[in-house]
Amino acid sequence: MLCSLALLLCGMCTRAQSLSSLNLDTLVQREADSMLLRLKLTEKQRETVKSLQQAYYASVLALPATLTVDERTTRFTALVAKRDASLRQALTEAQWAVHQAYMEQRMQATQQAISERRNRHKQQLQNQ
Repeated sequence: MLCSLALLLCGMCTRAQSLSSLNLDTLVQREADSMLLRLKLTEKQRETVKSLQQAYYASVLALPATLTVDERTTRFTALVAKRDASLRQALTEAQWAVHQAYMEQRMQATQQAISERRNRHKQQLQNQ
């Protein structure tokens, strides 16, 4: 959930490396707790979310570093789709709608941050 497609596509290798240095149990716990509050999950749903996220991150970290960007993008997209399909089954329609709105907001914020970073980089290059 915290990893948006745009962020991972622009720095998948770096993100995977930073993920591997994190305590994944802590990351998954934080995400489950965040969703618990945001979506008012039941305890069973929270445990399901934790399980789905654990499997998702394990799959992301298992992607070989030797993949091309296109191969990595294709595999990552498939992993996200699989996780989202499982998550959709675990949530009510209302919870899923709230989750989708939240993820869309995060995606837009990530895209804006990427654009701002690119613009700053271009500006730095022009100032040299």
